[in-house]
Amino acid sequence: MQGIWAGQLEIVVNWLINSHHVKKITIDADKELAVAGVLSSVLGNKVNRLILREMPLSYLFDKSGDVNHFSMAIHIPGFLLWGDMSLAVAMSGKDITFIDPVTISGRELSVKETDDFRKEFYHFRSLSGERSEVSFVK
Repeated sequence: MQGIWAGQLEIVVNWLINSHHVKKITIDADKELAVAGVLSSVLGNKVNRLILREMPLSYLFDKSGDVNHFSMAIHIPGFLLWGDMSLAVAMSGKDITFIDPVTISGRELSVKETDDFRKEFYHFRSLSGERSEVSFVK
Protein backbone atom coordinates (compact mmCIF):
# COMPACT_ATOMS: atom_id res chain seq x y z
CA MET A 1 0.00 0.00 0.00
CA GLN A 2 2.77 2.45 0.86
CA GLY A 3 4.22 2.17 -2.65
CA ILE A 4 0.81 2.63 -4.25
CA TRP A 5 0.02 5.67 -2.11
CA ALA A 6 3.46 7.21 -2.73
CA GLY A 7 2.89 6.77 -6.46
CA GLN A 8 -0.58 8.31 -6.26
CA LEU A 9 0.77 11.30 -4.34
CA GLU A 10 3.38 11.75 -7.06
CA ILE A 11 0.63 11.74 -9.71
CA VAL A 12 -1.29 14.45 -7.82
CA VAL A 13 1.87 16.55 -7.32
CA ASN A 14 2.77 16.30 -11.03
CA TRP A 15 -0.80 17.24 -11.98
CA LEU A 16 -0.68 20.32 -9.73
CA ILE A 17 2.64 21.40 -11.24
CA ASN A 18 1.84 20.66 -14.89
CA SER A 19 -1.85 21.56 -15.09
CA HIS A 20 -2.12 24.36 -12.54
CA HIS A 21 1.48 25.64 -12.47
CA VAL A 22 1.63 25.40 -8.69
CA LYS A 23 5.03 26.56 -7.44
CA LYS A 24 4.97 25.47 -3.78
CA ILE A 25 3.43 22.26 -2.53
CA THR A 26 2.96 21.12 1.06
CA ILE A 27 1.77 17.63 1.89
CA ASP A 28 -0.22 17.53 5.14
CA ALA A 29 -0.92 13.91 6.06
CA ASP A 30 -1.49 11.71 9.07
CA LYS A 31 -0.68 8.17 10.17
CA GLU A 32 -0.14 5.77 7.27
CA LEU A 33 -0.43 8.44 4.59
CA ALA A 34 2.24 10.49 6.37
CA VAL A 35 4.71 7.66 5.74
CA ALA A 36 3.68 7.56 2.08
CA GLY A 37 4.22 11.34 1.95
CA VAL A 38 7.82 10.92 3.10
CA LEU A 39 8.46 8.12 0.62
CA SER A 40 6.88 10.12 -2.21
CA SER A 41 9.03 13.14 -1.42
CA VAL A 42 12.16 10.96 -1.47
CA LEU A 43 11.31 9.52 -4.87
CA GLY A 44 9.68 12.52 -6.54
CA ASN A 45 11.50 15.39 -4.90
CA LYS A 46 8.91 17.99 -6.05
CA VAL A 47 7.19 18.75 -2.74
CA ASN A 48 8.49 21.75 -0.80
CA ARG A 49 7.38 20.85 2.71
CA LEU A 50 5.70 18.12 4.73
CA ILE A 51 3.44 18.35 7.77
CA LEU A 52 3.09 14.88 9.25
CA ARG A 53 0.65 14.04 12.02
CA GLU A 54 0.76 11.00 14.30
CA MET A 55 3.37 9.31 12.12
CA PRO A 56 5.65 6.57 13.46
CA LEU A 57 9.23 7.86 13.67
CA SER A 58 10.54 4.32 13.58
CA TYR A 59 9.49 0.92 12.36
CA LEU A 60 11.24 -0.72 15.31
CA PHE A 61 8.62 -2.50 17.39
CA ASP A 62 8.11 -1.35 20.96
CA LYS A 63 6.42 -3.40 23.66
CA SER A 64 3.92 -0.83 24.85
CA GLY A 65 1.00 0.67 23.04
CA ASP A 66 -1.60 -0.87 20.75
CA VAL A 67 -0.36 -3.15 18.00
CA ASN A 68 -3.51 -2.25 16.06
CA HIS A 69 -2.96 1.51 16.17
CA PHE A 70 -2.17 1.59 12.45
CA SER A 71 -3.88 -0.33 9.68
CA MET A 72 -2.12 -3.04 7.69
CA ALA A 73 -1.21 -0.33 5.16
CA ILE A 74 1.60 0.86 7.46
CA HIS A 75 3.79 -2.17 6.77
CA ILE A 76 6.73 -2.05 4.36
CA PRO A 77 8.30 -5.52 4.07
CA GLY A 78 12.07 -5.45 4.58
CA PHE A 79 12.13 -1.72 5.37
CA LEU A 80 14.37 -2.08 8.44
CA LEU A 81 16.94 -3.99 6.37
CA TRP A 82 17.35 -0.82 4.32
CA GLY A 83 17.07 1.80 7.06
CA ASP A 84 14.37 3.51 9.09
CA MET A 85 12.28 6.68 8.94
CA SER A 86 15.17 8.92 10.05
CA LEU A 87 17.07 7.95 6.88
CA ALA A 88 14.02 8.39 4.65
CA VAL A 89 13.26 11.80 6.19
CA ALA A 90 16.87 12.93 5.67
CA MET A 91 16.84 11.69 2.07
CA SER A 92 13.66 13.64 1.32
CA GLY A 93 15.53 16.92 1.59
CA LYS A 94 12.31 18.59 2.75
CA ASP A 95 11.53 20.68 5.79
CA ILE A 96 9.23 18.52 7.87
CA THR A 97 7.01 19.32 10.83
CA PHE A 98 5.99 16.34 12.94
CA ILE A 99 2.83 16.85 14.95
CA ASP A 100 2.28 14.31 17.74
CA PRO A 101 4.71 11.68 16.38
CA VAL A 102 4.36 8.17 17.79
CA THR A 103 6.02 4.76 17.93
CA ILE A 104 4.93 2.00 15.54
CA SER A 105 2.45 0.86 18.22
CA GLY A 106 0.97 4.35 18.57
CA ARG A 107 2.60 5.29 21.86
CA GLU A 108 3.49 8.95 22.34
CA LEU A 109 7.24 9.51 22.09
CA SER A 110 9.36 10.59 25.01
CA VAL A 111 11.62 13.63 24.74
CA LYS A 112 14.61 11.26 24.60
CA GLU A 113 13.10 9.31 21.69
CA THR A 114 12.41 12.52 19.79
CA ASP A 115 15.97 13.73 20.47
CA ASP A 116 17.38 10.38 19.32
CA PHE A 117 15.44 10.66 16.06
CA ARG A 118 16.67 14.22 15.57
CA LYS A 119 20.30 13.10 16.07
CA GLU A 120 19.90 10.28 13.54
CA PHE A 121 18.25 12.67 11.09
CA TYR A 122 21.08 15.21 11.35
CA HIS A 123 23.67 12.45 10.96
CA PHE A 124 22.05 11.18 7.75
CA ARG A 125 21.40 14.72 6.53
CA SER A 126 25.11 15.55 6.87
CA LEU A 127 25.96 12.54 4.71
CA SER A 128 23.46 13.49 2.02
CA GLY A 129 24.42 17.16 1.80
CA GLU A 130 20.80 18.24 2.23
CA ARG A 131 19.87 21.32 4.26
CA SER A 132 16.40 20.31 5.39
CA GLU A 133 15.11 20.77 8.92
CA VAL A 134 12.74 18.89 11.18
CA SER A 135 10.57 20.33 13.92
CA PHE A 136 8.27 18.72 16.46
CA VAL A 137 4.92 19.94 17.77
CA LYS A 138 2.90 18.28 20.52
